[in-house]
Amino acid sequence: MFKRFVVLSCNVMLLLAACSTTPLVPAAPNTPTVMPTSAPTATAVPPVAAPAPTSAAPDPVAPALNNQLPDSCTVAGQQTYVNAFDGYCFAYPSRFELKTAPTGQPQLFGPALDQNLDALRASMALEVEVAVKDARWSEIVDRYVQQFAGMNLPAITRTPIELGGEPAEMLEVVPGREGSRDVFMLHDGTLYHFMFMPSVRDFPQAKNDVEELYQAVTQSFAFTSKKPRPLLPSFEGVPVFFGPLSLVLPPGLAGGISGSQFPRSEGQDLPYWEVTPGHTVLKLEGYLLQGKSHQPQIYVYSAQAYAEMVPGAFESIRRLDNILYGPDAPISVDQLPAVPFFNAQQTFASNIQKTSFQNGGGVRFVTEYAQYPASVNNTDLFYQFQGVTRDGAYYIIAILPINNPALAATSDGGAVLPAGGVPYPDITAPNPDMPGYYSAVTNLLNAQSPEAFAPKINQLDLLIQSMRITP
Repeated sequence: MFKRFVVLSCNVMLLLAACSTTPLVPAAPNTPTVMPTSAPTATAVPPVAAPAPTSAAPDPVAPALNNQLPDSCTVAGQQTYVNAFDGYCFAYPSRFELKTAPTGQPQLFGPALDQNLDALRASMALEVEVAVKDARWSEIVDRYVQQFAGMNLPAITRTPIELGGEPAEMLEVVPGREGSRDVFMLHDGTLYHFMFMPSVRDFPQAKNDVEELYQAVTQSFAFTSKKPRPLLPSFEGVPVFFGPLSLVLPPGLAGGISGSQFPRSEGQDLPYWEVTPGHTVLKLEGYLLQGKSHQPQIYVYSAQAYAEMVPGAFESIRRLDNILYGPDAPISVDQLPAVPFFNAQQTFASNIQKTSFQNGGGVRFVTEYAQYPASVNNTDLFYQFQGVTRDGAYYIIAILPINNPALAATSDGGAVLPAGGVPYPDITAPNPDMPGYYSAVTNLLNAQSPEAFAPKINQLDLLIQSMRITP
């Protein structure tokens, strides 16, 4: 599920804990693939000695503090959900499956409504965020709806309702891959955002399940007493804020970060890798590894707009949806998202793992791209993360060079292969076994400890997990 958001850009300053900024134009990537070429405005900063840590995603919910729940949350024949930390409860139909999002908030999934591998299901997701001080829910909803202004879309219907004894507003249909019915409510400085999917207008076969779920949740929702959250681990490093992206730069990974805002670029004469709805790029300056094919960079796009403009982006986001919201199962290489702006193919993928960040989730893996059956080597190898925010507004790609001692330094024929490495097939032979080669390399890297990589995979995971993307 992803939704349509407008990217606001141009000349945003990078803020890094009381440091002054100096102009810097990021160097063009030294890579056989093609990257966006629009001229950015960029700034760079040195690291800070005493950073302020941020918090990781909250733990899953725990049992309620009070034993006596509000009567509305206990309904015969239905299940009861309680979030003790945020202080609320509701009932939901027993035939719906409850899952916990990376943020600790609930997700509900109904039974499959068709026979497709990616079956249509009624579902609900809930976001709970601390609201801006003195904000009013009507203003928040106004800003949310405004982002769709000017788009060729049916009007969103806004209906005042009551939820948990508080005034709320229901929006229908909110644009997205399947569309949704959204409910906003502000309570005690906290914003509650419910998303019921898919749109019953566009998917009438889901109407009964969506309505059953909507009525059960909204009629039973109530507030309870709150349990103090346990102390959470902090991210060690330098806090960084640029455009919609904030993160914590782990110690020893890079000397600083520069940021760029790329404007919208489209046209029939443009190659697909230059097409963009406008995006943000953060580059890690003074990165631990130098002289590699790829620059260490994090890209943030408006998910819906990018998916509409570039078919490769649509496919990658669809694959992310399947990974994040589909059945829990091992992730195969052919299920992974690809970088939409690379004019090369992913040759293999190892160390595949789902991971979350502060307000979203995705998948990370170690990979290499090439335009031919290239050998896996430490010049072209990189850690790739792709993810989406929980509301589907933003699509994130991280490309971070990584090395492993079991690989040759380069793809050159004369490069020394370390002991225990996988020999590259003789491509002059009649039928070189390239699939067997890539499979053997995958197995070799999967067997390596995360600490055997440089940078350590765990260190890059922490960088990703610290991210938060907000409008």
